[in-house]
Amino acid sequence: MGPLVKDFDIKEHKSFDGYENYLNMSCLNDTPIYRRERYVDEVNFVLSSIVDKQDNILVESNTDGLFLESYEDPRFYNKSKFTFCLTYFDKKTTSVLGCKMGHSSIKKRSCDIYNLNNRAYEKNWQIHNRKFIYKIEPLEIYNSNNRNIVKLEKNKKWEPWIKKYGIPRLSTNTFKLRNKTYTIFHSSIKTKIIKEYCVEDPSTLYGIAGELKYFCGIMEVTKDYIPISYNRIPLFGSFDNYNKEQRKEFVNWRSRTNSTWVVDIFFPQNVEETKDCLTIHGGINDCVAVSINLEKKHLLKNIYKRDFVSLI
Repeated sequence: MGPLVKDFDIKEHKSFDGYENYLNMSCLNDTPIYRRERYVDEVNFVLSSIVDKQDNILVESNTDGLFLESYEDPRFYNKSKFTFCLTYFDKKTTSVLGCKMGHSSIKKRSCDIYNLNNRAYEKNWQIHNRKFIYKIEPLEIYNSNNRNIVKLEKNKKWEPWIKKYGIPRLSTNTFKLRNKTYTIFHSSIKTKIIKEYCVEDPSTLYGIAGELKYFCGIMEVTKDYIPISYNRIPLFGSFDNYNKEQRKEFVNWRSRTNSTWVVDIFFPQNVEETKDCLTIHGGINDCVAVSINLEKKHLLKNIYKRDFVSLI
């Protein structure tokens, strides 16, 4: 079964240049921001900061505190504010200790960390109508006072997707098609394992850990981001052959210090829309920051009611 769309344009903005790596961009009103990875000599490790088009730092990685701090995957949620993921690493072992979501502004260049609950790993949620869409499977939503207002059990109707493509996770804001509201989610599966992480000391693994294949899906939601249905066919096909030589160079560069998965991925960060077109900002294969331009009429031509799985 082929993907929903094959006809689209890719615009590259920034990418791995041999010294720094740019990926998973977000953009709103011609204002792009990027996750930039850079080797940090003092800790012999690659950490991420968030930068603008001119490479000015908006939120900077930190090695001065109790942990190594890496700021990743920015997403605009209004014209000046964006969320990010803060990943903590142990200073001695560089093992991952946890991930928290935070927010910042391109104007004030200050940041703060959200504290919705005590989970060690929080990533990729959305802000929608002043609510936090924490996860979609099982669905969990918080209000602006950090109070849980929706918490559902796992929905068995997701099982066909999960069996083929992995657990659905949040990715983008909403957009309109034929007066219905949609969002894009992502999932992943392991296609090759070279070595599993060691439970006792996950930091012992350097180099390539394995291979991952990601999938984008399209989901219809209510105006409050409550899932209605999802299309059982992935939105895009494989990006495995996209600039393979560059990806190989990137993996070799990063795997000297960090555990690195070889990924086949378009990772969607946010969507901008006009009357006729969707522009999906994100990254390809963890080493290219891109925008995908997709005509709505082309997508609508390939969307059939019979391919949607009801979640209600």
